[in-house]
Amino acid sequence: PIIIDRMLSSFPDSRKEEPLDYMSNVIERTFPRGLDAEIFTFPALEKTNREASEDFEREHVTPFIYRHPELFKLRNFSNQPDLSRHRWTVDTEEDLLLIKEIYKELYRPGKLFVSDDILRLFERRPELFSINQKVRQKSLGE
Repeated sequence: PIIIDRMLSSFPDSRKEEPLDYMSNVIERTFPRGLDAEIFTFPALEKTNREASEDFEREHVTPFIYRHPELFKLRNFSNQPDLSRHRWTVDTEEDLLLIKEIYKELYRPGKLFVSDDILRLFERRPELFSINQKVRQKSLGE
């Protein structure tokens, strides 16, 4: 199943369970970078709009939420196995090169491929994994 569907099915119904403001798979990273997913309530967004003051908090919104656990009820959504060593995003030329290689190998018109397909590709072609492993992720506000 798609990550966001899995997250939504585990997001508590506030009428029956303790309310939650924010759920993410990046509080503790266990998914590949680039498969980030976040769910937050409208009241959490409203509070963020009122209280966030840093430029990056207003641009990206959710850092204010997860950096203030005293104000919000947070929950991490984890993956097993931990795949956080992977980088499946496009921020740099190296990232783009990796994604092009993945698509060259796995894309077929009318057919979807999923994370397990990419992991099997890396087993067959381990050199692909190293294409973007030296990329340093920018920190917030950079």
